[in-house]
Amino acid sequence: RPPPDARTLLCIYQFHWPQPLNWTKSARNFLVHHWILFHFIARGSAMPKDLELAIVTGGNRGIGLAIVQGLWKTENYHTIIACRSVSSGETAVKEVRGMPGSGELTVMQLDLCDFESVRKFVGQVQKLAASLAGNKGLRLLFNNAGILRWQGRVYTKDGFEEHLQANHLGHFLLTRELGALLGKSNGARVVAVGSHLADYARIRWDNFNDVDGFEAYKQSKLMNLLMTVSLHATHAASRSLYAFTIDPGEVNTGITRHFPFASFIDLVLKFMPERKTPDEGADSALYCGLCEEEEAQRLSGNFIRERQIVDLGTGTGSWFSRMTLSAVMRTDVDVGSHGPEAAQRLWSLSESLVDSKMTLPMPPPDVALSLSSLWELLLALAIVFAAMFIAVFL
Repeated sequence: RPPPDARTLLCIYQFHWPQPLNWTKSARNFLVHHWILFHFIARGSAMPKDLELAIVTGGNRGIGLAIVQGLWKTENYHTIIACRSVSSGETAVKEVRGMPGSGELTVMQLDLCDFESVRKFVGQVQKLAASLAGNKGLRLLFNNAGILRWQGRVYTKDGFEEHLQANHLGHFLLTRELGALLGKSNGARVVAVGSHLADYARIRWDNFNDVDGFEAYKQSKLMNLLMTVSLHATHAASRSLYAFTIDPGEVNTGITRHFPFASFIDLVLKFMPERKTPDEGADSALYCGLCEEEEAQRLSGNFIRERQIVDLGTGTGSWFSRMTLSAVMRTDVDVGSHGPEAAQRLWSLSESLVDSKMTLPMPPPDVALSLSSLWELLLALAIVFAAMFIAVFL
């Protein structure tokens, strides 16, 4: 049974009081009664909110943790932190609960590099959603988790290059399997944390596996964009779901942890021009998830940077990133890898892959760092130092 409301408790309080309440008898009595009423009765009898359900993959650190913190501050969400390490997720929960705000936090294990883990996770989410008041479905899905290697071809147990599955196929399967729950919350939002590197990527249509390292990361980020385009095209008419890919910018998140000399590189990048905090990197993601419906309609299906639409396939990005990237890789735009037709083609192929209706050839795995790749990395660091010098002294 729900707790009695404040009026009922006040009546009980007055009935058991030996004399009628006299609020004007003295200032002291007035303050005492006021404090009892509002701090013990009104607050204690407040009905709990019907919280909306949200999921943040990789919500245990970096941009994902900043998104979880942002939802906590709204006091309107039961947020699921989906991550590989449950202990790391629990640590994040303790940190968030120490901040101003309220809501509910649940940690669930999710390994995007394992389709079986994704399907198990979806089953757990469905059970949780059914147990919540109102059973309103899933309101927000933040596809944030990802991996980045400078070089090396690593395969998952499902037979896919690691970037391909962690950054795209895992999230693709997750989003598709959660489709029914998203559909129960009219106007649900799916927000992918992408990268402006997608502008300089191309899809290896003959074999998604036939790429490694930084190039594989770029391809996976372009796939994030194309999935957003497909989701928007499917739901645009009904306005039942809105989809976005956001560019967080250059953010201090430790994403270079798989690079050679990772600690040194991370230290250098913290002083890079235009470098952002995780909170700043999460701003556009939270904006897309929480903005009014009219604004969501305007932004849906697009690549969003600093809350504004950026045209796909235009080679955009900050001056610093463009200068750095042009020194170590091709920065021309592959038009055939962008647009609605490419998005539809990718969706169809992705469904076949996650449903095991087709497989991809697997070039030999390679985790060694070649001299050419090491040279590219050192050159990129030199460019970073040059840009920092220009920004500070010129």
